[in-house]
Amino acid sequence: MSSVEQQTFPQQKPQRGWFGRNWWWVLILILVGGFVLCSGLCGGVFCLVIQGLRSSEVYQMSLAAVTKDPVVIEKLGEPITDNWFVGGEMNVNNDQGDARLQSSIQGPKGAASVATVARRIGGKWGLTRIEVTFSDGERHVIELDPDQAGGGMDDAPPWNPSGEAPGEETP
Repeated sequence: MSSVEQQTFPQQKPQRGWFGRNWWWVLILILVGGFVLCSGLCGGVFCLVIQGLRSSEVYQMSLAAVTKDPVVIEKLGEPITDNWFVGGEMNVNNDQGDARLQSSIQGPKGAASVATVARRIGGKWGLTRIEVTFSDGERHVIELDPDQAGGGMDDAPPWNPSGEAPGEETP
């Protein structure tokens, strides 16, 4: 009699599905996609804030005053152009507010930074101070005409921490 030998084959592991084979790449794709999405969102918000400052009435008034100032024109030459970045803050509460902006300008002869301070009273912006610092370190404060200055410092009384009205005497 012949005996038939039974052959036993090693048991194979069940074949993994697509996700089982590629889960690492899916994870990397999700992480990179999330990073790109967050970066794009942050960059978009940053650009919106910069564009908001650049299109503000305060910035436009400041840029107009700087580009017309004879000292700035003499030091930087013409045409004077602004750079894309504007930094600072604007606080508005109903018809009052204040702003402090920093920007850069350049001309054929050099570059400078501009610091602008403004305030808003009765819904109207007025420039309080514009200081230009040239690349050689020289500073120039631009004299503001009454239209740009929003009436100057006389349109609001000075702050009195004691709470007394001007002209009142304490008993």
